[in-house]
Amino acid sequence: MATTGVVPGPNTEIVRGQIFEVGPRYTNLAYIGEGAYGIVASATDTCADSSDPLTSKVAIKKISPFDHQTYCQRTLREIKILAQFRHENIIDIRDIIRAPTVDEMKDMYPYQIM
Repeated sequence: MATTGVVPGPNTEIVRGQIFEVGPRYTNLAYIGEGAYGIVASATDTCADSSDPLTSKVAIKKISPFDHQTYCQRTLREIKILAQFRHENIIDIRDIIRAPTVDEMKDMYPYQIM
């Protein structure tokens, strides 16, 4: 799903041809990797505590689960499991960036502190 010819708006950035609508809070997105269900980018959290540089770098995963019911179920399962983990070897979900209304929702962005 490339974004050829698409110009990002003020709250969007393009990473490897994918539009990330995560601004203005998250800036300086850079590609980390991708899998079967999403692409992951690092970003700077402009609202993080400036005295703690460890909280300002986050990983954001772009997921588009609403194309198929199976994707919805897998995404929900992943979010429910990762939201419960509190372990030094597992990155937990801190929050989920989503559209302001259900009608506008096509992508979601769980993010984690790196």
